[in-house]
Amino acid sequence: MDEEAKLKIKQEKTQKCFKCNLCSKTFSRKDALKAHHTCKHTDKELRVHYPCDVCGQTFLDKSRVNAHVKRTHLKQFKYHCSKCNKGFLYVGELNHHVKTIHNKPSVTLISCTFQGCNKVFKTQSSLKYHLHNHEPNKSTFICDKCGKIFTHPLLYRKHLRKYQRERKVYTCQICDKAIASLWSLEEHMRLHSGEKPFICEHCGKGFRTRVILRAHIVVHTKEKNHVCPYCGKAFTQRSPLKCHMVRFHPEKLKT
Repeated sequence: MDEEAKLKIKQEKTQKCFKCNLCSKTFSRKDALKAHHTCKHTDKELRVHYPCDVCGQTFLDKSRVNAHVKRTHLKQFKYHCSKCNKGFLYVGELNHHVKTIHNKPSVTLISCTFQGCNKVFKTQSSLKYHLHNHEPNKSTFICDKCGKIFTHPLLYRKHLRKYQRERKVYTCQICDKAIASLWSLEEHMRLHSGEKPFICEHCGKGFRTRVILRAHIVVHTKEKNHVCPYCGKAFTQRSPLKCHMVRFHPEKLKT
């Protein structure tokens, strides 16, 4: 049996076979299920944090401490990528690496159809949005509530939506900050409590929000989903893409 067949069998055995008995959510590893149970179904006052003896970083269970030590300090990897020889503790990590790094489909950029314009775009919707800038007689939209002027209809409609309904404002009882939604208030309260319920499955590090966790995961996956529309260079985060565009394409941003 070749390595590819063995890897496929291993993957089938580990596909979400651990189920939470409280919310029925499934996981591919037992330690991931334990971390979920600790984060979602255990009061934060009762949580136990286990420190790494080498660097002091804390984790929500002993298995994540062991995985952290093997991955970070001992480099005891059970699986290695056949293309770049990068090491991984779990077959799921290896599969995710191969899929996102070596088998990732190339991005096909779409060129602007307007003569003399060299801009390129990732999607047809982005191109359609851009083509409005080439219209000879562009309309001007003025908000009758605040007087702000728009030259693009999509931006104007987006601006109007904030006036379509009155938003209920929630106030933080600790710092008196006004919050636009109950969901945002819950996220804000974690700043005061220090709670970090969103755990990275690669390193065990906790984060306050799911958005921050997603931004962190690219440290492990090295995914470059933010592509410059002018030269095609890709970045792992939106902020370095913006810096790149300001530095290398300032003349394009003015048009």
